Amino acid sequence: MEKIVILHTNDLHSHLENWPRIRRFLDQRKRENEKKEKTTTIAVDLGDFVDRWHPLSEATNGQENILLMNEVGYDAATIGNNEGVGNSKEELNHLYDHAEFDIILDNLFDKNTLQPPAWTKPYKIITTKHQTKIGLIAFTAPFPLTYNPNGGHTQSL
Repeated sequence: MEKIVILHTNDLHSHLENWPRIRRFLDQRKRENEKKEKTTTIAVDLGDFVDRWHPLSEATNGQENILLMNEVGYDAATIGNNEGVGNSKEELNHLYDHAEFDIILDNLFDKNTLQPPAWTKPYKIITTKHQTKIGLIAFTAPFPLTYNPNGGHTQSL
C-alpha cells in the first residue's frame, strides 16, 4: 500500500534560532522516506513563516527566509496574516521572487482589479510515486481591516 507523508511547518514567525533543528528534522524525514519505494513525501508551509520582527527578515524584506525555505525543498507554501499585512503590497508582490516552490492561495485579490496576485496559484496537483494525485488548496485568514488599506481584498469561504 502506498504511503503519503505530509511534512508541514506553520507559524514560525521568523524564529530563526529554531531553524537549524527544524531543517534537520525535515531533511532527515525526507531522506528516510525517499529510500522507501512506496512512500511519497510532500513538504508544505502553512503561513506566517516570515515575520518582520527578526532583524534578518527585516533587513532582507523576508528574502532570507525564502532562501531558507528553498534549502529544505518545500513543495508549496501559503501566506499567513504576517506575510499579508506585515509587508506593503509592493514588498509582498516580490517576497517570493526567488521561491523554488509554489505559493498556493485562493482568497486574496487586488482590490481594484479583483485579480489574484501573479505570484500565487489557486491550487497545486502533486503526483506521487505511484501516480496518485494530491490536490493542495490554501486560503489566508480574511482580515479586511488590514488587507484593504494595503490594496488587497480577501474573501471568506
